[in-house]
Amino acid sequence: MPQPLRYAINTTLDGCCHDEAGLPPDAESMAFWTDELRRPAAA
Repeated sequence: MPQPLRYAINTTLDGCCHDEAGLPPDAESMAFWTDELRRPAAA
């Protein structure tokens, strides 16, 4: 069975989808989202 495609997009509360918008990520938030993307999808 193929693995599901997972991706993330930076989106602000007002709906702006821009990869450079908002605050730069810190080490803690990068670690969190890296772990989230590596986690197996729920069946």
